[in-house]
Amino acid sequence: MAGYKVELKGTDELVKALMSNKKMTQVKELVKGSTVNIARQSQQLVPVGWGRRYPAKTKAPNGYRGGTLKRSMTQTIGNGGLEGKVMYDTAYAAYQEYGHVNCLLATISRNLLRAKKKCLSRK
Repeated sequence: MAGYKVELKGTDELVKALMSNKKMTQVKELVKGSTVNIARQSQQLVPVGWGRRYPAKTKAPNGYRGGTLKRSMTQTIGNGGLEGKVMYDTAYAAYQEYGHVNCLLATISRNLLRAKKKCLSRK
């Protein structure tokens, strides 16, 4: 899935101020609130239902239940409250996010790198 990581880089004084106990609770509240907001906004963007690619008069198959991707969303707060994650856990989530071609290219690239490592390790 799309992973975003926020890294704080700055002067030592800024880092010390943020890491102080007094400021740490504010940082944790900010991380928690931001994670909740990102999860809420991403839920609004997740497609649900019988897609537009099908003719207008077709009906969803019997037993079809849309919203699997939307229901797979999880949000977690970790690293002592300093890290928030929003994830969608279905086999096709990456394809929905990045498209089939990009996922295919990423898979091919990973496989080529593995093959290269195997070849180099044999020498």
